[in-house]
Amino acid sequence: MYIKISNLTKSFKMFKRTAGLRGALKSFFNRQYTNFFALKQINLEL
Repeated sequence: MYIKISNLTKSFKMFKRTAGLRGALKSFFNRQYTNFFALKQINLEL
């Protein structure tokens, strides 16, 4: 049996949180996102 995985990438979209009630309300209506990469271009052969 032969398994080949090439250029596997997994990312999550996370939003920035601001401290306090005012910051929470502001970030609820105007969210700023950052990308978090759990895997970045993984190559595997079995």
